Amino acid sequence: MKDVMPVLMQKAAAEKAAESNGGVMPESIPDSIKKLEVLAAISVGAGSACALYTKGEDHVMIEHLIANTKMGGQFDAQKYLVDQIVAQGKEAGLPEIRLKTSTHPTLYSEPAEYGFEESEGGAPWNVMKI
Repeated sequence: MKDVMPVLMQKAAAEKAAESNGGVMPESIPDSIKKLEVLAAISVGAGSACALYTKGEDHVMIEHLIANTKMGGQFDAQKYLVDQIVAQGKEAGLPEIRLKTSTHPTLYSEPAEYGFEESEGGAPWNVMKI
């Protein structure tokens, strides 16, 4: 979670800079922030979660997948976000969704429960073919 807040703040600052630049992201913004997308599932009395992800030419990479630890339903909220990202990937014609292995400590179930399999060759992500 500590890793996510600085990234969210950078994304918010970049969006604000784009707003004041006629909707165009300034060149000074790093590509890792320009390409970052944020998706949240907010619920009262049930799980809430946030996903930070990027779309590549042949995949979507989920960089962070976090949830509100003080509420129940965290898995459902995270799964909902994964399902939304999968739908976006399908719509864009991308063949796979990747989940960075660095997200594992913030997951509320095993990657397989979200639909991910181990990647081949020891890559630092799990993969879901779509």
